[in-house]
Amino acid sequence: RTMWEPWIVSPQDEVSILVGRGCPYKCTYCSNHAMALLSIGKYTRYRSPEDMIGEVDEVSRQYPALRDIYLEVETIGASMWDALELFGALADYNSKRSEKLNFKMNLAIHSSFVKREDKVREFLEQCQRANVVGLNIGLESGSERVRKIMRRPNYSNEEIATFARMAMEYGISL
Repeated sequence: RTMWEPWIVSPQDEVSILVGRGCPYKCTYCSNHAMALLSIGKYTRYRSPEDMIGEVDEVSRQYPALRDIYLEVETIGASMWDALELFGALADYNSKRSEKLNFKMNLAIHSSFVKREDKVREFLEQCQRANVVGLNIGLESGSERVRKIMRRPNYSNEEIATFARMAMEYGISL
């Protein structure tokens, strides 16, 4: 990490930490599905929460003024079980700190998730507990027809708008 510092204006402002690799979706413009064919074993995978907390702790010691960490992953929603386990570990870690760290990450939205308000609220509550303050959602297009052509995960414009309103209720920016 320190080898890149000469090219970063303020390395202590925000640090990126890799959460996992791979994506289960097969969007037409992305190479993930082709790379999955070349990999051995499970292509979409996460690091363990213990390993993640170890790196979070290491970078927060390395950069004492650090307040923002970008958790780099194709989509935290590839495995909700793993995501919720990670959020629990982040919440526990933050509860032991005098100043909480803020986390941001990527999330791909899909209808089977957003149609379940109880699941969305559980996800957002866990995000809030872990101090996840931002989710990046790659819509790629405001046109549902174009998203189908691109083979984006299926969701309607109304579903994304509903998710956005709920995220705002929990103080999470999109």
